Amino acid sequence: MTWTGEVYPIGIEEGIAVRPHHVSSPNALEVEVIGATGEEVLTIVDLSGRTLITRKLDTDHVRMHCPPGLHVWTIHDRSGRSRNGKVLVR
Repeated sequence: MTWTGEVYPIGIEEGIAVRPHHVSSPNALEVEVIGATGEEVLTIVDLSGRTLITRKLDTDHVRMHCPPGLHVWTIHDRSGRSRNGKVLVR
């Protein structure tokens, strides 16, 4: 059996990887972000679209107070890239 593959450039520079962020709610009324570099901004909104938190992630391990509920988060870095996810805060 023989396999043939083709490689196509997709515009992502080799060697640049998006640093993974881990966003969770380890305790009641708290959100924790691990893996920041100090250049990112976290925004958390509720399911109604109201902004609950906007905060610069100045260290690699940040904890903050957050109201309970299912929330959507976005982390923007200085280069304009963003990551999104959700977090359930008890």
